[in-house]
Amino acid sequence: MGQQASTSQPGTKIQVIGAGLSRTGTASFSSALSILLEGPVYHGGTQATMGSPSEIRSWMKILRHRLTREPRDREEALKLIAKNLDGYAAVTDAPLRAADPRALGALSRRNGHLHSPGPGSLGKESQAAP
Repeated sequence: MGQQASTSQPGTKIQVIGAGLSRTGTASFSSALSILLEGPVYHGGTQATMGSPSEIRSWMKILRHRLTREPRDREEALKLIAKNLDGYAAVTDAPLRAADPRALGALSRRNGHLHSPGPGSLGKESQAAP
């Protein structure tokens, strides 16, 4: 996660679902969860961009099913999601509560007025009002 895609661990079940927008610490949160849960974490952004071509195609298929809003397509999308997440202790960077309603949920947030607009202003507060 973060720099490279995670690998599933057979028998591992989702315990935590973390959602957050880009740049809210989901990669760091994923690293922490991996240690705490002693298992691999599926970081959506990393897996979708650095995962295997078949995994990326699978997510494209899931999104096509979700676009129809038909109950049978929703069920097919959930089956594909379950297959993609099998063997992971947590999933982050994507709100996938439907993947396992028993899992704990967590939301990553960031204060907008503390967000730096670019590398040159790292560590400085922006001039925007909170």
